[in-house]
Amino acid sequence: MKSNAILLAILTDPVFVMAVSFSFAMLFLSAACHKFTDLPKFRSVLGGYDLIPEKLLSMAHLLIPALETAVAMALLTAGTRQVAALGAISLLLLYAFAMLLSIRNGRTLQDCGCSLGAVKQPVVVGLVVRNMGYAMLAVLLLVSPSARALEGMDLISVAGLVLMLSLFYAIANVLIANQHTSRELFHD
Repeated sequence: MKSNAILLAILTDPVFVMAVSFSFAMLFLSAACHKFTDLPKFRSVLGGYDLIPEKLLSMAHLLIPALETAVAMALLTAGTRQVAALGAISLLLLYAFAMLLSIRNGRTLQDCGCSLGAVKQPVVVGLVVRNMGYAMLAVLLLVSPSARALEGMDLISVAGLVLMLSLFYAIANVLIANQHTSRELFHD
């Protein structure tokens, strides 16, 4: 019982809530920027999922990065954080579902459209699991943080946690990408 109270205190501490919120804001803003930078490429990737009718594809490829931007901005403000968390959860689960359907339907997509970076990230089950895990983490933002006032050292802690969560995201992506690459190397 005591360990549950400690865990709840940590998860509702303003430092933890701010760090998770800022990390998700960076994630969604980065994703939106990549998509806005090359809208034709994102439209092509989105069309590759073959889940959106052609008539709606032109609107969807603009709407998705706009939603990501709106979620990112809303995550930065305490007053809109919980609504933004619902948006983040919805987007992450939507992306996971789209990837899962594509895998289940036998589509081999060479780029998930997550970052549209120089290195393409194929759609694999690891990305589905990653997005579902991040959606579960975003659920924590639905709980109101404790009313503890932030102090100077807390801001350093927030920065450290944001850095740690960003590194965790990068490592997860590299591991998922390498798993796919090593499977190709050893099965060819």
